[in-house]
Amino acid sequence: MRKKDKKVLFIYSDSQYSNVALHWLANVYDKEVVVLKINLGEKEDKTQEKRELLALGAARVLQVDARNEFVEGYITKAIKANGIYEEKYPLTAALARPLIAKEAVKAALNNSIFTIAHGNSGNDRLRLDSYISSLTDRIKVIPILSKWDINDENLDSYVNTNKIKIGSNYKMFSISENLWGRSIEKGELEDISREPTNHLPVYVKDARDTPDKPTYVTLGFKSGIPISLNSKSMPLLNIIIKLNKIASINGVGSTDTIEDGIVGLKTHAIYEWPAAFCIIEAHKELERLVSTIHQNKLKPIIDNEWSYAVYAGLWYDPLLTSLNSFIDANNKNVTGKIRLKLHKGKLTVVGRESKHALYSKDVAIYRLGYNTADYTSMLEGFINIYSLHMRFANKNNKKR
Repeated sequence: MRKKDKKVLFIYSDSQYSNVALHWLANVYDKEVVVLKINLGEKEDKTQEKRELLALGAARVLQVDARNEFVEGYITKAIKANGIYEEKYPLTAALARPLIAKEAVKAALNNSIFTIAHGNSGNDRLRLDSYISSLTDRIKVIPILSKWDINDENLDSYVNTNKIKIGSNYKMFSISENLWGRSIEKGELEDISREPTNHLPVYVKDARDTPDKPTYVTLGFKSGIPISLNSKSMPLLNIIIKLNKIASINGVGSTDTIEDGIVGLKTHAIYEWPAAFCIIEAHKELERLVSTIHQNKLKPIIDNEWSYAVYAGLWYDPLLTSLNSFIDANNKNVTGKIRLKLHKGKLTVVGRESKHALYSKDVAIYRLGYNTADYTSMLEGFINIYSLHMRFANKNNKKR
């Protein structure tokens, strides 16, 4: 085996298999493993984690803080596109995969490594493998779960035999987390006929356990991007962190959904996305306020196509570039403030403000700057023209 093939860059994630996969790569597959740990906002102890990874067999650990790039290059696009797949999945993992692939390729080539391994399967394997191969043809990808036939039984055996430290929930759930949200899958959720129990490791509070008084938050936007929270300007990263806490305390931002997968059939998951939910709902409201009726009819169609493309692993496809061009142009005037009421698991928009608002109190109550007789005459003519096709169609149908 060539020396360059002996080294492997392993993309470490918070999945239930990562520690096991790392140990297997280093000790069974006999590779010199350089671990890449990318911080996208999940909770972590860098010092403790690095020691544990080295003990599992890692030759080196590369740690990259990509939170700002994740926010500025990926989450901002999702906000402008109201990025939600099938109305319930905020694309938390799907949105992170192109950045993870980009950082992995960069780290591998910078360290003269030409093999990348990961422990993802299904949709996430599709995304990562596709993105890496799109970014370079110099790197081979090893999807570990396809090389090693692993299931819950032999996972238990391997963990116990090798005394591998693994999360306490690994038998019960598969959990993935980043700044934009959190997904919980597998375990008892595989039985879709049953209501999930209280054993779910959730951080969005049950509505029954939330404060009795509502919480109000005001989000300020500029060209579609949040720039302030409660009239205080701050980086979007900080807005997301603060909103995750505020909304989760009030039970806002959790969905239980069955989704159509790209690889395989449907999957059942619970998504927790408190900040993302608040921001996207506020963005939708402001966008509707400043857009024409024709823009408001087309934009949701474009948003759905964008969300599907991201879910399906098409971040580097020219299609997304084209969709982003339209979406950016449509967000030019999405500037203003939206006030939200968070109470007992429910979000309600209670205030709207924008200098670009296509709303006028006078027009809304039919003043139009004209006297009543003028307005009545104008409206009568408009109705005659507007109903022309319908009237002709009904006359023709009656003749048959």
